[in-house]
Amino acid sequence: MKILQLVVERPGMWGVESLRDFVIFVSGWNIARQELGLADFFDGFQSWQTKKLNSSPGLAWARNVVDYFGNDVREIRSFMSLVEEFREETKNEGSDNQQQRRERRIGGGVQKVDEQPPRRSKVRRSRA
Repeated sequence: MKILQLVVERPGMWGVESLRDFVIFVSGWNIARQELGLADFFDGFQSWQTKKLNSSPGLAWARNVVDYFGNDVREIRSFMSLVEEFREETKNEGSDNQQQRRERRIGGGVQKVDEQPPRRSKVRRSRA
């Protein structure tokens, strides 16, 4: 989460000129985390923010956040306060849910996060 704090402190340095830009940055950061095998930072955020902001459950959380706060770059801090509130409220629930999801993925044939895929050996052909 340190990277997000750096962007909040100096958004222009990161090319972030609006709340929408920041939400796009955060979404990409979260996808990268998941690709590295880390937990979804926003797991459960969709339903939580729908209740908290009294927003449409049919829209993605990113759209609801921008609609609620507006698109001004100064609203990044408001959004991060909302994220911190979400993380604090769901801190205890998250570890149980994460373990259950991991077990379902493993049982469903998905590779464990800490395992590496088998490497293919390269076959070298000799030139005749």
